[in-house]
Amino acid sequence: MAAFGHDSVVTQRSEDVTVGTFLADEIRGMAFQMPLADILAIDGTTFSPAVLGTGSSYGVAGWSQHVTVTPVSITDLNTQVQPEGAKAVRITVEVRLRGTPMVTQAYYAFDMAGVPFTDAGS
Repeated sequence: MAAFGHDSVVTQRSEDVTVGTFLADEIRGMAFQMPLADILAIDGTTFSPAVLGTGSSYGVAGWSQHVTVTPVSITDLNTQVQPEGAKAVRITVEVRLRGTPMVTQAYYAFDMAGVPFTDAGS
C-alpha cells in the first residue's frame, strides 16, 4: 500500500510539472507575438488564473503564471542591460499551483526589426 501511495504522489507531481510546462510555454507563445517593447511591459505581471497564449483563461483553478522580463545584451545573454534600446530579453515564467512553484522556464526574445529574411525586416 505504501508503494502504491508513493507512486500516486509521484504521478500527480509529474502531471503537475507537465501542466506547468504547458502554461509556461503559453506565456512564451503570447510573448513571441508581441513587439519587444510590449514584452518588456509585462515584466512583473502575474496571470491568476493562468492564461493561454491567446490571453483567454486556462479555466482550471489554482494555477498562476508569474512573469519576469530582463533586458539582456544581444551579444552576451548573461549581461543585463537597460530597457531603453534593448534588442534582446530573457522571459522567465514561474508557474505555481496553489502558490507552490511547479516549473520555472526561461526563454529569449529578440528584436528582429531590420533583420533581412524575416517578416520583421520588411
